Amino acid sequence: MFIRDFLTEYISYREYYDDVVDLLDATIDTLVSSNTIEENKIIINDYCGDIYDAIILHNQYFPEEDINKSKELFHERLAFIAMFVKIYPQIFNYMNSYEWNEKIFIKEFSLEVFTENADNNEITDMLDATISEYVSMNTYNLNKDIILRYYADIETAIRVYYDVIGILHYTTLEVIYSQLAFMCIFINIYPKIVS
Repeated sequence: MFIRDFLTEYISYREYYDDVVDLLDATIDTLVSSNTIEENKIIINDYCGDIYDAIILHNQYFPEEDINKSKELFHERLAFIAMFVKIYPQIFNYMNSYEWNEKIFIKEFSLEVFTENADNNEITDMLDATISEYVSMNTYNLNKDIILRYYADIETAIRVYYDVIGILHYTTLEVIYSQLAFMCIFINIYPKIVS
């Protein structure tokens, strides 16, 4: 439940968050600091097994931090590390396993377009904005995967980009892959939507 709610929040408002790790850190910290000692004991047991394993984890990741100042702090920090170490890999795997699904994209976009009775120019503008937003929020790996789904290799995608759009703005690989993924999606989906 926590993971699903967290991912829904992050994905829905990704433009407001700089980093998923920072958001997870702050979210868990807020949760455990507002809990009672008993609630944090439950988190420790649920996510780590027992208090001794949580102490080992805490000493591994935060060896200099003294958590023995108060009983509340002790259980807060152990609940935090137990929860973070268990949840972060699941969130990381989800964020990096998200796949491009052209059929779902076309279906959802078409529903939006046809409810607004858009003409071809409006469809083009809407598709441009939607794809731009989508690829700008993707990971580097997902954009690379999108490119390779449509073209045999990156070099071919770059040649097509030059032929169709023009000059590719070289900054970082992340930006280049975002531009290429945009082009791949747009030129392959536009004919399917307007036909």
